[in-house]
Amino acid sequence: MPNRCSAPGCRSNYAGEPYTPVFKLPNGPPDLVNRWLRALCREGIRDLKNVFVCSKHFLDEEIQTSFSIHQPDGTYLEVPAKPKLQKDAVPRFLPRCPLHLSSSSDTIPPRFDRSLREQHLIDTAINESLLQYNQDKELSQITTLEYLVSKTKHSGLPNHWLVWSSDDNSFNLLKPSITNNNLIAIRCSLTITETLHTMGFYEGIRIPLSLTQINDIRQLNDLLKEIENNSAPTNSPETFQHHVREATGSIRKAIDPLSTGKESGNQQPLLLSLQFILCQLDNALIAKTMSDTTSKLLSVPQIPAYLASLL
Repeated sequence: MPNRCSAPGCRSNYAGEPYTPVFKLPNGPPDLVNRWLRALCREGIRDLKNVFVCSKHFLDEEIQTSFSIHQPDGTYLEVPAKPKLQKDAVPRFLPRCPLHLSSSSDTIPPRFDRSLREQHLIDTAINESLLQYNQDKELSQITTLEYLVSKTKHSGLPNHWLVWSSDDNSFNLLKPSITNNNLIAIRCSLTITETLHTMGFYEGIRIPLSLTQINDIRQLNDLLKEIENNSAPTNSPETFQHHVREATGSIRKAIDPLSTGKESGNQQPLLLSLQFILCQLDNALIAKTMSDTTSKLLSVPQIPAYLASLL
């Protein structure tokens, strides 16, 4: 029974396949042996007792199939011989082989099995695509605010977005629009902090974003589109709950020093008022609909002014 090819994906000399000459792993210099094993790129290849590679994985000129005999009349007779491999030949044309082990300039010989040829082309295309993807990803990585600003100037901004201001602490972008009174208004804006955290605003109201921190220049366009396409009305449940949570956080910060007695003076009426507002806002978060709460509570925009009057 002929020896089977050990190259990954190759079916030479398997049942039902035509015979193909094979060559055994050389016993020569360790460097040549290691080059063979690395080229085969097969898990557990070093544990195999016998490793064979068929002629499909070598160039024609690397295989000697005959020898010449000098005849008495001065001519040479070409005599067929058992295929023999050149001493420095290394397997190639290997499917699923890493790109650096299979040169893209290699030409697959005509005798190369069609299915193996197709697999080789597919794997080469995949490896090249992965290489290009990793290169693009490396170029688009953002680690500092300064680098983000320079990349934005180089690549530009989409669809009428403008740079509003830029310094060491923040990077601000906006998209203006024309009102019914022919006035210019800021419809959308995005602020990126020194730590690359993001804050999006739609018609002057902060909106939650899918990305709270940016680390890739390609994410910037996605964020701008997300803000621009924000269609939630300002009185929607999502927007209402977002601002209620912000308000309750501010109130709790104001209550803490009052409740622990760190503030001087008689602050008991103020403390009770803040606790009442906080209770009302907490109830708003668990209400089922906006109609359950808006008629019973202070509107969210009124809260900062009310707190200022108390303080």
